[in-house]
Amino acid sequence: MRRYELVGHVKGRLDDGFAALRPFAVGGKRLVDAVDELAYSIDRGPLPGFHGLEHFFGQTGCPFDHILSVLLKLLASCGAVSVIRHGCGSFRGRGHPQLNEKPIHRIAHRAGERRAGHDGVVHGQASVRGRVWRAGKPCEDFEFDRVSDYLAEDDTTVWVDMFNPDHAALCDLAAELGLNDWAVEDAVAARERVKATVYPTHTFFTVYAVRVLDDADADADSETILSMHRISAFVLPQGLITVRLAPAFDIDDVPQRWDELGGQQYGVGALVHGLLDVVVDGHFEAVEALDGCIEAIEDDLFDGNASKKGFQRRTYQMRRDLVHLRRVALPMREVVNSIQHHRVDVKSARELDPLYDDLYDHVLRVSEWTESLRDMITTVFETNLSLQDARLNTVMKKLTGWAAIIAVPTAITGFYGQNVPYPGFGEWSGFIASTGVIALLVIVLYVAFKRRDWL
Repeated sequence: MRRYELVGHVKGRLDDGFAALRPFAVGGKRLVDAVDELAYSIDRGPLPGFHGLEHFFGQTGCPFDHILSVLLKLLASCGAVSVIRHGCGSFRGRGHPQLNEKPIHRIAHRAGERRAGHDGVVHGQASVRGRVWRAGKPCEDFEFDRVSDYLAEDDTTVWVDMFNPDHAALCDLAAELGLNDWAVEDAVAARERVKATVYPTHTFFTVYAVRVLDDADADADSETILSMHRISAFVLPQGLITVRLAPAFDIDDVPQRWDELGGQQYGVGALVHGLLDVVVDGHFEAVEALDGCIEAIEDDLFDGNASKKGFQRRTYQMRRDLVHLRRVALPMREVVNSIQHHRVDVKSARELDPLYDDLYDHVLRVSEWTESLRDMITTVFETNLSLQDARLNTVMKKLTGWAAIIAVPTAITGFYGQNVPYPGFGEWSGFIASTGVIALLVIVLYVAFKRRDWL
């Protein structure tokens, strides 16, 4: 959006929604006219500082503090926080607390945050939480607007989690912390694949946590048993920033794993390992659930239940779930490898190497297990088709045998149905003879077909 269009949008908001500001005017110049004049000035040159804003709106007779507060809210609501930050930096120390804050303070306000809780859990349009460790010990003084200060402190590790963040707020945070713009776009892009990218100042990776749905969580219109949750992360020298998109993943498991494993005194590598460990454990649970379902399908297959309605649909859905799981589980080898190699390059704490080796071993086991399950589900499909062919052959043999048996009396009764005299015509002896021949031949054919397993 061009700056003129942006301020024009703000002007429309003022004109439509803030009738309380309209009475402030000097010499017939309404407040919205002053905004229009400001927009024209912005379109011709750099955005003026707040001295220029004060000059523009001073003509309206409205207290500048009041107008400024309204403008900040309006600009924030339509994505202009970065414009305020970069264009209005000349206004400092003028007694306006909204403007003396650091840029990251305005990011917090834009995200709709409210401070609360041990982990700094925040509720609003976007959810933000976090933790701080000093010398490996957790502290309870996490504040989102102090992230930059935490990262500048020695022997301090910080974790920030953002759920469904506003794109503009995330961009401002990236500018504040020096995150790569392309990585930020990947963090909020739809259908991003599993990957890890190493940048000069940080590492970015995207993984998918998998959860097995129970009967209460399962969708009535879908037979899938797995739920995928995307997690993107920026790994800084002293911080980990996670970005989650809907559907929500229960991030509480990650801090709990950190508390169980410890190792925060070794830096951010322990946080990354704990996060990936939770993700890989979810992959393990998913592959175990699929293994159990495939075994149940095999039991139904050989118990004669494969012909029941829904068996093919259930088998096909199981195959789709396995494909989705393989799509997010197999690339985990490259993700863990890339992170581990980067740790070696930057000479991170060697105490975490055994943990990452164990994590990589788990990733390999999940990959191998999914490969074996793919072979199993393929075998189930092929076996089901083979059994259907066998059943069809059995039915055809039975039909052919009975058709041959029925053909004998048909031929004999047709012979005796002639309209010309023959031996036994019109006599009981003829009827007895034809009936005896039919019974004899039917019995002979039945015994012969039964011995050959045609009936």
